[in-house]
Amino acid sequence: MGQARTLYNEGKLLFHNKSYEEASALFEAAIEIQEVTLGKYHQDTIKSYWRCGRASCMAGKNNAALRAFQRAARMSASTFDERLNRQLWEEIKACWTENHGAADNSINQLGVIFQLEQQGDAATKKKSFSKAAEFYQKAMAIQAGLVGDDSLDGADLRCKLSCCYLKLSKLEEADAVLNVAHECYMKHFGEQHPATLGAVASLKTVRDRGLQDGMRKQKSWFSNSSLSLGNSRHSTAQA
Repeated sequence: MGQARTLYNEGKLLFHNKSYEEASALFEAAIEIQEVTLGKYHQDTIKSYWRCGRASCMAGKNNAALRAFQRAARMSASTFDERLNRQLWEEIKACWTENHGAADNSINQLGVIFQLEQQGDAATKKKSFSKAAEFYQKAMAIQAGLVGDDSLDGADLRCKLSCCYLKLSKLEEADAVLNVAHECYMKHFGEQHPATLGAVASLKTVRDRGLQDGMRKQKSWFSNSSLSLGNSRHSTAQA
């Protein structure tokens, strides 16, 4: 944690000295430690993502900026109150507009992703899993076009989508999206991080369910075949 604080403070100093690219690299290094030791919802992790987004934006690293801003805003929504979240969102939009102009629609697209995810979460709570899956799929489509297929927030969305697929008994689809999420967590965090382990556990659940379903189908086929064979013998004896 001491190393993370040092990286964060050095990043702030570089940012104030307008060395934005170097500052973003230090914030990213701090985040790597904080995500593992503090978790994504900790206020220090959120602050590092926010500062990383600003530094990346000022340095012209648009993809990195959008990913950092999205992570900060998504995690803040579960950590801070509405007033702070609204303030954070306004600061994100102001920073982006200052560097890209009001005509750039990227931040608005992030807002659409948030709305779709929230709609998916609400549908999941109501156990409307088919509808929830539709919202998550739409969110992921925008996500992939905006920041690529390997973002952490995209992996989080895939985990939510996989739960819907599992509830709908769409096991192949659940396995496919979980595999992508697992690869992303492995790339960013390694195999021992809770997010990676959670994806592994979910994959095991999906595959165990697939094996159970396969065994039930095989048993059902055997029982039906035996019944047909018995009927055939009975008919032959009567003839």
